[in-house]
Amino acid sequence: MVAPPRLTSTQPGQVCKLKKALYGLKQANREWFAKLSSVLLSMAYTQFMNDHFLFINSFEGSFTTLLV
Repeated sequence: MVAPPRLTSTQPGQVCKLKKALYGLKQANREWFAKLSSVLLSMAYTQFMNDHFLFINSFEGSFTTLLV
């Protein structure tokens, strides 16, 4: 891996650490679902423990079910 030209290194042999999973890697799906889950939970959705892909939100008589 070669560092970008605008990045200056003080020591030879330093590497860049990825902070996100890249698309195409095995972890990409897990990272995508973790981000989606956190957004849905912040929007007052409830995640079911028996089926982790099922989210439900109930607000003032309306009912939303989201199956990912």
